[in-house]
Amino acid sequence: ASLSTERHLVQKVGAVVQDLKDKLVNMKASQGASAVAAEKTRQELEAEKERAEQAEVETQQLRSDLTAASADVADQKGLLQKVGKETMDLRDAMRTLKARSA
Repeated sequence: ASLSTERHLVQKVGAVVQDLKDKLVNMKASQGASAVAAEKTRQELEAEKERAEQAEVETQQLRSDLTAASADVADQKGLLQKVGKETMDLRDAMRTLKARSA
């Protein structure tokens, strides 16, 4: 009876050991999958950070271009006003000459 009991106990212990080995293999597989997912997430975050930095650079360039364009418009407006004033001065001068010659 003792030998039969020992065999039964050895079988139980063997089954428990095998179950633990299976669980360990599954845990390692899950751990590997988690590591892969974490790395993929890290890479995606890095790519998103790079896109955000590039967008910021482009935004700054657009602001700079807008400032330059606004300055050009102001310069053109000033030039137009100057030409308009010179045209009026020329008209006045022509009227004055016409009046003097009349």
